[in-house]
Amino acid sequence: MTDLAVPSTATVVCATCGADVPPAEACAACHGPTALEGRYRLLAVLGQGANGTTYRAERLSDGQPVAIKELLVRRLDSVKAMDLFAREAKVLETLEHPGVPRYYEDFTAGSGKTVGLYLVQELIEGETLQSELARRRFREDEVLLVMADVLDILAYLHGVEPPVVHRDIKPANVMRRRDGRLALIDFGAVRDVVRGAEDGSTIAGTFGYMAPEQFAGRAEPASDLYSVAVLAVALLSRRDPQDLVGPDHRLAWQDAVDVSPELAVLLSAMLRPDPRDRPRHAGTLAERARALARGDASAVDGLGAVAVRSARPLALPPAPPRPLPAAYAKRFAPLSGFHLTFGAIFASVGGGVGSVFLISGLASGEALFALIGGGLGSLFLLVGLGFLRAGFRKRTKVRRVLTEGEVTVGEVVDTGYDTSIRVNGRSPYQLAYRVRVDGRVYDGRLTGWDPHLVDRQRGEEVPILYLPSDPAANVAIVEPW
Repeated sequence: MTDLAVPSTATVVCATCGADVPPAEACAACHGPTALEGRYRLLAVLGQGANGTTYRAERLSDGQPVAIKELLVRRLDSVKAMDLFAREAKVLETLEHPGVPRYYEDFTAGSGKTVGLYLVQELIEGETLQSELARRRFREDEVLLVMADVLDILAYLHGVEPPVVHRDIKPANVMRRRDGRLALIDFGAVRDVVRGAEDGSTIAGTFGYMAPEQFAGRAEPASDLYSVAVLAVALLSRRDPQDLVGPDHRLAWQDAVDVSPELAVLLSAMLRPDPRDRPRHAGTLAERARALARGDASAVDGLGAVAVRSARPLALPPAPPRPLPAAYAKRFAPLSGFHLTFGAIFASVGGGVGSVFLISGLASGEALFALIGGGLGSLFLLVGLGFLRAGFRKRTKVRRVLTEGEVTVGEVVDTGYDTSIRVNGRSPYQLAYRVRVDGRVYDGRLTGWDPHLVDRQRGEEVPILYLPSDPAANVAIVEPW
């Protein structure tokens, strides 16, 4: 066993005789094993990385086998590793699924240069897929069942609120329990996706298994689905995926595996470079993979030529009541009020100031003064009228869509801030969406101060109200009805 790197005071004691001992493999007095914080007997090293070590241990109070992950602060080259460790503990504490190691506790031991962070979790007894891969070959049906089991775990992770993205799915992080069930381990790169918040530009994962968007610091549930497909390629080809990745971050996998046309269709859909074009529901993909393993070729119907944006229909809200009050229309076009307000201000100020300057100039005989003043006033007036026109058009459009429109399904293209507008130092929220009607694609934007506008992920399905006679006139519905 390697040294614990915790203080040689009361934090490491002999589990047999209770004497204070330096961090060592055994007590110098009685040769018994040492204990961490007097609560855990450390038995063996399970794995070791650049920043920390994972131990097989035993809880002294009841003999429960556990895994203890240790992160030594003195070995860290950045604070980010500590943040990721804290995030892993926080996320694991909220999860409860047989495919995820159970969280027991986390704590800090030591002080100064010897301080260490510790995460205690369930010890998964078994073998990783990486170890299996080193000693045997996987058949296609076996790989499909592995995909299905991992996708079941992801369906749970992606279904919690906020969704949890693992970001590092690979053979070394998938453990087969002794009863054959699979578990997803090592949540060190995990991200809980808080909607409307960005995760900076952190790049986490393993090269070769990472989806293209992860290289830009973005990770979403569709990124995990990409990694599951790469996991399948690695099991089938017995090759390191990083050897198959080109300079454009695309995986050239077709020539590395010999699979059925149906599995090729499934992998192709999951490995699309744009996350918006991949299937987005892990549970549905798990069902498809199990059906393929049973020999049902129809399981990949609809995954072939086009993006699978309707693989799982969205439960649409009921049709809106008609007629709708004007106040309801304003909820979906907040900036109509903004345009009308500023239009009225500019028009009144422009008209008033222009009149004052014009009259003053004429009265004093200063023609140039009257001309300049009148011109500036006219300019303000025109700007104000432009705002008023835009506001009335927006409000009229939304009222018409809400009273005459039909509901269909669109998707979120992007969310963020409308930086073209700033009021009191703030920019309003903006949601960009896309809808397909009668084979044609229409883009739209919704802007306002409601945080619900950014409470969505790229590629997520949203109900869209549109006018059948004019599909370009449409409104995304981002709040409950």
